[in-house]
Amino acid sequence: MKKFILMLSLFSISSFAFADTTAFERFLYEGLEDSKDVQLQTEKTRTEYRNVEVPSTCYRTVWRTRCHTRPPQCRQICDSRGICRTHCSPPQRVCNRYPDQVPYPCTRVERRAYQVHDYFVESNIGLKFDAETADINPRESITVKATGNQSMIEVDDSGNFFVFIKDTKEEEFREGDLLVRNLEYVLGFESAVEARNVVSYGIQNVKLRGSIFSFDLHNDFNFKDFKNQIRIYRNRRFGRDTLLKTAHLNTNNTTQIESNSNYTHYEVDINQLGVNIPSRMRVILDIEYNIDTKTLLNKKKIDTDTSTNWIFY
Repeated sequence: MKKFILMLSLFSISSFAFADTTAFERFLYEGLEDSKDVQLQTEKTRTEYRNVEVPSTCYRTVWRTRCHTRPPQCRQICDSRGICRTHCSPPQRVCNRYPDQVPYPCTRVERRAYQVHDYFVESNIGLKFDAETADINPRESITVKATGNQSMIEVDDSGNFFVFIKDTKEEEFREGDLLVRNLEYVLGFESAVEARNVVSYGIQNVKLRGSIFSFDLHNDFNFKDFKNQIRIYRNRRFGRDTLLKTAHLNTNNTTQIESNSNYTHYEVDINQLGVNIPSRMRVILDIEYNIDTKTLLNKKKIDTDTSTNWIFY
């Protein structure tokens, strides 16, 4: 039995400025359907420009006169006999002209952008779901959206699965004022439980004893499904650290010591990686789930990596 719960059907948003309209359809996928067809109607606009007169404030220059009285200027005048007297000039009235900016209402011409109708768009979007999803029972809210002549898929996910695009086919053609877009997406589902457990647990109990660097990871970690990189630096109190070694850990250079129901303890001999232990050492360890994040639709919803950065001295 086909089981799709239609949560919100076609919905268009447009503004008075005739911006590209948006339409979307949201549904709940529960792993019991092989495909889903969605048709969305939108409008594409283009930008044009026009000159518009708008109210403004202009300024004109007015010359004004400002006057002030200069006080008497006095000085001593002495004759050949050494007799001196004070001579003062009379007060003077001095006037100067200066410019003043006076505002007045006016209009100015402004070049403004505005949107006009270009053409209508019909997006016929077909979703095909990977047949293996029937075994993992997903329950994911999927939104198919189109804006103008662009489309996208969003996943408001449960956090239990990676949802990714496995394949895409696109074709489009014009019929007068209508652009028809035929799109097909193949969506795959992969359990995110391992990645979620490892990333949320993080890298714990980090230690360095002699040349042995040790740490704990969640029991779901394995070298097949997770990528890793260890970087070893000579740490400096001042200045930039010097990179001594970059390596990938595997079963050949990493020893699994013990485990319990939650975590596994790992040890790495730094000397066996070809590094002599410096007096101050920085170790950066990155762990990442091995999945192509470029195709993930919910990559912002599920963390896929964790890291630790330690200085030992």
